[in-house]
Amino acid sequence: MMNPESEPKIVQVRLIMDRDKNPPYDYDVTSGRVNVPASSTHSFEFLFVTSKAGTYYRYGVGYALYNEIKVTDQWSWGDPLKVEVKPLSVSVKTDKSIYEAGDTLLVSGRVSPLKQGNHISIQVLDPNNTIAVTQVSPDSYGKYIASVLKFSESMKEGKYSVIARYLGASAKTTFSFFHKLVGTMVFGKPELIELTDTNFEPITPKENDPFFVHVKYTNMASASKEVIVYTQIKDAKEVVVYLGALKTSIAPKASAEAFLGPATGLLAGNYKAETFIWDADTLSPLGEKGEILFTITKS
Repeated sequence: MMNPESEPKIVQVRLIMDRDKNPPYDYDVTSGRVNVPASSTHSFEFLFVTSKAGTYYRYGVGYALYNEIKVTDQWSWGDPLKVEVKPLSVSVKTDKSIYEAGDTLLVSGRVSPLKQGNHISIQVLDPNNTIAVTQVSPDSYGKYIASVLKFSESMKEGKYSVIARYLGASAKTTFSFFHKLVGTMVFGKPELIELTDTNFEPITPKENDPFFVHVKYTNMASASKEVIVYTQIKDAKEVVVYLGALKTSIAPKASAEAFLGPATGLLAGNYKAETFIWDADTLSPLGEKGEILFTITKS
């Protein structure tokens, strides 16, 4: 606001933001009084926050003190501002899909849009009842993480649910709990299967080029496991054309990556690579079979 006079003037501004241009207004705020030097200007700033969508119009009134405060300027309705309000959302996930006694349940997620001062409520339900409820505050990016509980053998086995609530939004995920992981539960499904070149970079192989089958498994048990990671490649007629294996030890709660190969001399065509993980002593399966379909192209 400008003071065109030759002496200082005390001024203030009223800002109205409204959708239908009629009272009661959606936003109606008057600033504090400011002493503006002669022939100078002063900028007034307002924080306009709304939770309602629509097109808002601006109306302004300027005041100056002449023995009493008087209207000196008016700005008619204008400067339409379109506001879109995002619906509230919350996500939730657990750090693993299967837990055993001794494990700790970590829950994380994100809320949007972030509303300061509000908490996320996390509820954990076992197959029959609610067993844990906690609250956590999101960070400045809307993300959250919480250590909710530690599993014990006194807890019920089976499928559990986690429900996260944030204001009016909610999300749900599930996981399984067993007193001890056995069989294919120890490793579950492979987290990654891909083909790489001899520099271990992902590729689409060409005829006669050497390549590796890259697979990643995670040991979800609380004890180390001596394992054999194995792959077989089949052609379009389901004939096995390549076998590869690697023996290794995987620490508890740790992941291991195996580059199986290199496979060489394969002609152009369609293929399937299957991966397995076995107990090194008993040769019993510790995880589910992985599979990737691929095509070898002509050089």
